[in-house]
Amino acid sequence: MQARRLADTRVRVAATLGDPTAPERAETIAEEFARAGEYADAAYAFWLLEMLRTDDVDAVYALESATEAFTLAHLQEPRREVGGELVAVSKRLGRRRRGGEVGRRTERQRVATGCSASADPPQWWSPAGSTWHPQPCSATSPDATSC
Repeated sequence: MQARRLADTRVRVAATLGDPTAPERAETIAEEFARAGEYADAAYAFWLLEMLRTDDVDAVYALESATEAFTLAHLQEPRREVGGELVAVSKRLGRRRRGGEVGRRTERQRVATGCSASADPPQWWSPAGSTWHPQPCSATSPDATSC
């Protein structure tokens, strides 16, 4: 855990200094945190990744990942903030319907009490190589409060 946090700090310093490798390094460390079940650290690392990405499509991946990780970490306030950014980016991309869906899901989760997410990776956890691919949930999922 300490090694990942040190690597995360180094990436943040590199990003501040304008290092062109910072986005790839940020993605790597975010995925490492997620695989280790360190969801709060993963969420903040994915949020950093979004800030480093210049392409809105890449930013959507980072924001969706951050949103899911904040949910698993039970951190509602930053999750709402990231959810708002995700809605804005989705709308910029012309995904108005998707932006509305994200906003409604964020609001449902805001008012839901408790979260049944466990320390084990959720069912939508599907690492492909070294990439974390969170899948969005729907209101009809069996456990909508942890989506």
